[in-house]
Amino acid sequence: MWASRVTRKICHIAQVGEPVLRRISKEVTFPLTRSSRKLIGDMKDTLAYEEGAGLAAIQIRKPSRLFIFDDNGEDVVAINPEMKPVGTGKGVGWEACLSVRGLVGRVSRFQHIQVTYFNEEGHRIERELSGFTARVFQHELDHCHGRVWLDHVVDRENDVLTEEEFALRVDRGAIPADEQIA
Repeated sequence: MWASRVTRKICHIAQVGEPVLRRISKEVTFPLTRSSRKLIGDMKDTLAYEEGAGLAAIQIRKPSRLFIFDDNGEDVVAINPEMKPVGTGKGVGWEACLSVRGLVGRVSRFQHIQVTYFNEEGHRIERELSGFTARVFQHELDHCHGRVWLDHVVDRENDVLTEEEFALRVDRGAIPADEQIA
């Protein structure tokens, strides 16, 4: 039996200002097509290459409602994701984005969420997320809705920094060194 060989690639990531990032992503149908499976493979390779915490299909100019997110060091594929907050508790944290190169910002997000998505096999997954993982999930879901973290910045005047300025403030102790950037 011959094994089919799929060629994957590192994809160019759309940058803020490109209209594609403001598009609403379309639902993915099951069973997954060969092109959908290739898209997921390309996204995995691109995310590994970029060393990011997540990547939405729309960021590589594919308007499919799917993304990959970091779940405690494991990359999880979320297809047709949805979320709802558990309670009203929000937290402010630093975020960056592969589509907003060179900047970080403080963004308010729900701290605890209930999520539903399908995995690559088409199984419906329901679970609760909190902390960093919940923040990354919300960040990536925003991409499916045509939003970027800049739309949620707490204080536009004081809470958007270059990566270099952020690092300097961490070095000076003005920002705690243990704060993760989602």
